[in-house]
Amino acid sequence: MKLRQKVVTAIMVLCMLFSILPVNSFAQTLKNADVSVTQGIDDARKAATEAVKDAIAAIDVQSIEDRESVVLARRLFDRLSDADKMMIINAKANSNLNTLETAEAKILNLWIDDLYTGNPKAPVEWARSLGLWVLDEEYDNMSEEQKQLVTSYTKLEAMDEYCEEVLNPSFKEDYKIAKIIQEKIKAMDPFVGSEVREVRASYDALTDDQKSIVSNYEVLKKAEGTNDVLPSNIKLSGARSTSYGTSLSLENWQLIDDKMQNYFPGSKSTYIWITGMLDDDSGPAGSCLIDRNFDDIKDFEGKYKGKTEDEWRNENITFRKASSTQLEQEVYLDYFDKHNIDIYLQVESAFADMKTLMDIYYDVFDVANHKCVKGFAIDVEWYWGVEEDSGIPVTDERAKEWNEYLSKTWGPGKQLILKHYAATWLPTTYRGGNGSGEKLVFCNDSQGFGSFDGESSGIYDDPKAKAGDGMGCGREFKLFADYYPDNDVIYQIGYQADRQWYYAFEDPVIKSFGIKLAEISNPKQNIGIAWVNFSFKDPLTFPWLMTSTEEVNVVNNLLKYLTETGSNNVVGQRFDGDRSVVSGGNGATLSDAIFVKRVRDLVNELTPEQRGELDPELIDRLEMIEPVAIDIRIRYLNDADKLGIKDYDTVKEIYDIYQALTDSQKGKVKDADKLLQYMDRLNKYKAKI
Repeated sequence: MKLRQKVVTAIMVLCMLFSILPVNSFAQTLKNADVSVTQGIDDARKAATEAVKDAIAAIDVQSIEDRESVVLARRLFDRLSDADKMMIINAKANSNLNTLETAEAKILNLWIDDLYTGNPKAPVEWARSLGLWVLDEEYDNMSEEQKQLVTSYTKLEAMDEYCEEVLNPSFKEDYKIAKIIQEKIKAMDPFVGSEVREVRASYDALTDDQKSIVSNYEVLKKAEGTNDVLPSNIKLSGARSTSYGTSLSLENWQLIDDKMQNYFPGSKSTYIWITGMLDDDSGPAGSCLIDRNFDDIKDFEGKYKGKTEDEWRNENITFRKASSTQLEQEVYLDYFDKHNIDIYLQVESAFADMKTLMDIYYDVFDVANHKCVKGFAIDVEWYWGVEEDSGIPVTDERAKEWNEYLSKTWGPGKQLILKHYAATWLPTTYRGGNGSGEKLVFCNDSQGFGSFDGESSGIYDDPKAKAGDGMGCGREFKLFADYYPDNDVIYQIGYQADRQWYYAFEDPVIKSFGIKLAEISNPKQNIGIAWVNFSFKDPLTFPWLMTSTEEVNVVNNLLKYLTETGSNNVVGQRFDGDRSVVSGGNGATLSDAIFVKRVRDLVNELTPEQRGELDPELIDRLEMIEPVAIDIRIRYLNDADKLGIKDYDTVKEIYDIYQALTDSQKGKVKDADKLLQYMDRLNKYKAKI
């Protein structure tokens, strides 16, 4: 924290400067300003530049803890105008950009060392918890001079090499083995007990990692009559809420809670309640905007040593004033108290001090008098960061400091949630408890997958990846949870882009998704399911929340996933040519084909007036893909010699879809004859029963 004390002057001056005019807009303002105003701005610029120069010169990297100071200095430097940056770059040694770049290289070096040697597991095993690519990317973006200072990079290369030569091949082998069992489940006769028992024995012989890849486990459970038995490790269920997503009435929150309790009975109703949002345009470095929804900001100012709104902004903390479209937070908290719903107040802290935020939250949210507030949550991606994949790692020391401070100021029993999509950013050994605050709760909010089982690449993967090359959602979440075996873990799921594969789950998809994650997790570990509010208004989640216009918009967005362009439209790209996985390619899968069917159903469920509002080009794309989707589903059917009455419902569904096609579409279904033969054979089987 050395730099925080060193750059108070820089922060104050920068705040004054930013309140006068936006960064990089000096020229036009100066042209129209009075001489006195011009002189004032010039003085502010000079003072800010000198302060940042002094702050950079004061950097002294001794441990990874100093990364906070280095990142803050970089942020303050980046917010200067280009002309002011050159003043720093051209300054004398120990006050220029070289000092900052050297410090950044040292910090990366320490980060690698911390991950490599400070972990209770062998470094190669840590690699299973994901996130190495972040360090590689940071290294790749450095200058050659900086890279020379990262002497620990050889350790990172060793971990990368282990992933490439050992872990990735083992993942592929696991994928192959799991798919063999998946085929056995598909081929078994659920009415023949000996077959079911044989398949159960084969499934139980799999490793836990391999089980996480079997995507049709529910078929085996149905055959055994255990599909209604819920996993016992789902202890929390609820939602993730943000004011920048869907805003709901109290009644609708209750309906959502009722639905989640119906899906996961016996779990504790729990919401991650985000009330501190990233505000990167405010403050000297980037603020945490606290959404207390104050009626009068002056009511708040008086509670904290008479600080004004500007003074709080100097500390990278801002406040949202009252809005006519949003209820007071107090109303929500009272309601949650009354209805026994637990919440964790979450912040996207940016460059605000975390303990200061805890103090503010305890007071303005009246934590002492709201039993619903069970703790404080931090999205680490936005801790000392204002861009995606930014933020800085929370070390063991920092996590311990925060957790113990929360226990001291909020009282015993209040828990700290640390959230990120990769363990790279989270403490390596500190887990809380044992007299050091409550046990931490870890939350994974990863998204953008291509599939649950690793069959397809996702938004952030190599689009040429073949089945089994990468991580599916199931295995990635499992590895994350396995890294914290003695702590509760929350899975924050339901992101919109992931609809491209979870739409293929059995309805209700929220329940199916949650059960799948619970089944692949350690049965002795408590897990939570937090559905994100971005997909509340969705036909397959909480459809009653949608207006007619919103329903049309959702269906249009679903149709867009079928287009061949756009980084998020991975399903549409896989349909770009008949390269299905079942045919040996890396194209469309059975899950993709079922997604097409779900989208068609939603289109058909719209009123004629609503269908008239859909994009006609997107409908054309759907109609072009539908024959390919049917062919994929046909090819995934059991072979003729294994075909039985157990396959009737599946074949009949595909047959009905085929019959609903236009004549032109039917002519493009390559395996139509096979489908018709199967349907005829199964109809005869059924007639004999």
